[in-house]
Amino acid sequence: MSALPISGVGVVNSFFYDPPLRFWRDLDPEGKLTAIYNRYQFMQIKLASQLADADFEITSPRMDAVTLSVQPERFDFAKLHANFVLANQQDAALLKTNARLQLERTDGRVWSLFRVLPSAR
Repeated sequence: MSALPISGVGVVNSFFYDPPLRFWRDLDPEGKLTAIYNRYQFMQIKLASQLADADFEITSPRMDAVTLSVQPERFDFAKLHANFVLANQQDAALLKTNARLQLERTDGRVWSLFRVLPSAR
């Protein structure tokens, strides 16, 4: 996946020398979790079906990492200003039930590409 940012494609799962504060402020408008994400970081998004009430959770498993765990069936990926979500087949099976995503293409073996549908704001 590192070929995408190297080629200039905007991605979320990547290294950030300066924290992407606009990205985080859209998820945390009151700044309650600033201490977690205001740092040099390897950011990754993980699917977390076990999130019962919340659509997402922000954690820092170590000093140089920030994890955004999202509930795959409910999370609105438009909050991330994303146009597409690229997922492996295991994650794609969970994302197929998300009403905010539309399956665009799959190779049937490894990857599935979903289009993020606009939010009904």
